[in-house]
Amino acid sequence: MPNFINIRLWKPASRVHTKVMQTHKDKLEKLNRGPIGQNYDEMKLKLIHNISSHTLSQVEERLLCRGWDFCIENKTTNFLDFETDLELNVMKLQSHCHDSVFRSICRKIHNASQQLIRTSKHKKISNLSDEELAALKSLKSNNNIVICKADKGNCIVILDKEAYMKKADDILKGEQFEPLNNDKFHREREEELNKYIFSLFKKGVIDNKLRYQLQSTCSSISVFYGLPKVHKTGYPIRPIISTIGSYQYQLSKYLAKAIRDARPQAKSYIKDSFEFVKRIKEIVLNKEKTYIMCSFDVESLYTNVPIEEAIETTLNYIYKPTKLIDVPFDKEQMRILLNLSIRDAPFRFQNKIYKQIDGVAMVTQQEDKLITALYRKPTHTGLYMLWDSSQNRRYKLGLIKTLVIRIYRICSSKEIIAKELNLLRVTLTNNGYPPHIIKRDAQQPILLSEPAYGLTINESLSIDPIITNIYRRFQIQSSTIDFIEVIHDFN
Repeated sequence: MPNFINIRLWKPASRVHTKVMQTHKDKLEKLNRGPIGQNYDEMKLKLIHNISSHTLSQVEERLLCRGWDFCIENKTTNFLDFETDLELNVMKLQSHCHDSVFRSICRKIHNASQQLIRTSKHKKISNLSDEELAALKSLKSNNNIVICKADKGNCIVILDKEAYMKKADDILKGEQFEPLNNDKFHREREEELNKYIFSLFKKGVIDNKLRYQLQSTCSSISVFYGLPKVHKTGYPIRPIISTIGSYQYQLSKYLAKAIRDARPQAKSYIKDSFEFVKRIKEIVLNKEKTYIMCSFDVESLYTNVPIEEAIETTLNYIYKPTKLIDVPFDKEQMRILLNLSIRDAPFRFQNKIYKQIDGVAMVTQQEDKLITALYRKPTHTGLYMLWDSSQNRRYKLGLIKTLVIRIYRICSSKEIIAKELNLLRVTLTNNGYPPHIIKRDAQQPILLSEPAYGLTINESLSIDPIITNIYRRFQIQSSTIDFIEVIHDFN
């Protein structure tokens, strides 16, 4: 009898609950002047690639849709440890500043920490629901699947662990990799490097500071992993060897910087899309000719670099006819250091040790002008830093300005700019950004390093009156004003 009563009462209670929740949602959307939170249904098809045998629940899908950059809001519970850590770190500043300055710093840090503690004690709102936290723990404890980032794009790929292991094993069977049975190979290579660095110090080639910078202590072995290529059939993986913390990491950084500084910049080198647009906007085309713009890509460039030839080419360049590189080593010493940094580099994958024998770790025409617009790869997901992620607010506001600046610097016509701004508004809304925030921050004066491409300031954009007065005071011509407001485009 009690169960029957509970069932009879549950249905009307459920209807009331659904109605109340919908009413609250409508009120919140009205206050927010737009949708609340991330648009999961719109984005999940691009964000999640589940090729495993595990079926994701709705809660798990919603959790993964938040992306890799989403920060969970942590609540400070152990206040004693928190205050102790603050005091220990603040004491390190005492010897670097005047007593009055140190007291001022301590007072401000104390006030800020006490405010944080008071807020944390009464904070009950989290940016993840209890169901999502449970789903996070469930996915973490599932040893039959691998959740990883895609090679391109900001999406998440879920694979069966066996399939992931097979893809990795197929790569590691290649000629450039060799399995090792010697567990001490990594330590032997580290000792070999340290002995040579010490010999250079004894000979007076390097000083004590550079010696400690290049030598290795308590290093970890490099790690191999793969990133699935979601834009290719079969989801092949791109091999990555992370050398962070390895014995040759600091040496490789030092040599790479020295070689890069000595190398002249090629005329064909283009830093980014902004520089590309800057170069082509002055090109005048012949209307009677047909033009084709193309680019070339090298398949598996880094893993197919022949090490011996690469080292010889580098040495022949930087030591002929005179040494172009700002390092204290002669040619033979540099050869040994290059070999120590990249040859026979050991790495680990699933408790197996390998060494890398070869390779290194890893527009349209209109009249006589080129039209430029933003291009997005098929792997583009539209996922940016979510509004409810626990990152500093200024990063989120800066994201809006950065994306707006990119549109104005790359797009070559007002029509394309208007189209891109509308798309940006939709994208930011899908990422949970309130409409009034999008509109307000897009209206702030933006400082460009150069005038927006394809637009004149006086023609389509309004100038902030304060900035205009400053320019007039210093007698700067209006044509050189680089401050723009994008009020009209977001209204």
